Amino acid sequence: YKMVLYEGEYIDIKVHVFSKGFEETSYHNHSQHMLLCNLAGDYFHKLWSINHNKPGVLYKFKHEKGGKISKAEKIDGTLEYMDCSNYKPGNWRCLHPSSIHTIKSGVSNEQVISFIIRSKLDQNKDRFIWSKQPQLQIKPEFDDYVYDTERLQILKYIVSAVQ
Repeated sequence: YKMVLYEGEYIDIKVHVFSKGFEETSYHNHSQHMLLCNLAGDYFHKLWSINHNKPGVLYKFKHEKGGKISKAEKIDGTLEYMDCSNYKPGNWRCLHPSSIHTIKSGVSNEQVISFIIRSKLDQNKDRFIWSKQPQLQIKPEFDDYVYDTERLQILKYIVSAVQ
């Protein structure tokens, strides 16, 4: 889930809450620069790049605001693993909008809570999901926002988790 804490002219502040033991997300990037702090749980963050010089086929889906996903565009190349980090409570990360990445629940298998500051300056209009298949195999969960009573319950949970 995502919860908006602050929406300003230049930044947004959000909290993302992931379920326990969540599976690896699809390969994706974001539209804005982000600064993230892991508040609870741990997760693996993998960075990927596309090597257009290696034989292979990928499918690129434009991911628009509101969750709309375009038909696949076939591109030549192979996704290559670059780096993996295990983020634990208190760890910070800067994420560039062009960074292709996946995340997956860590070894603790606890619920992950991330505090996120997103820049509204220099937005990337090219927000994509990549797949090795012509159809997406994983439902994107990027746009599940929490409002009203659920919001209060999650805020209470976050406060108890980080104390």
